[in-house]
Amino acid sequence: MIHIDASTQLVLCNAIFQAKEWSITMLSVQGMFLFWNKGATLLDGYTPDEIIGKPLDILHPPLEKKDNLSEYMLTTAFSQGSVKQIGRRLRKDGTVYVASVELNGIYNEEGKPIAFLRIARELKPNEKE
Repeated sequence: MIHIDASTQLVLCNAIFQAKEWSITMLSVQGMFLFWNKGATLLDGYTPDEIIGKPLDILHPPLEKKDNLSEYMLTTAFSQGSVKQIGRRLRKDGTVYVASVELNGIYNEEGKPIAFLRIARELKPNEKE
């Protein structure tokens, strides 16, 4: 585990929060949003106050919800440490877009998962990962 002082932690947290090019979020082990940065607001349209405490599947269109995409991603990240997926996502305004999404497990010193880090970005038409 990396140990950094409190002032460096604050700077790092602010840098991640203010990042605009990438959606950087954190989820509980149950799949509820715990952290939401500016990039996530720009990509998905939700403010932190609107999304914190909501489930991951709020960002999935109906077909992906039916296919239990959130459960698959959380279960796979839990068992394998990470999962990457390119697929459709749903913005607050109802528009659908294609995103590259990576979900990584965050573990405590005993190796037990305590949260997930989710990093996403929109893929433009004809763009390759």
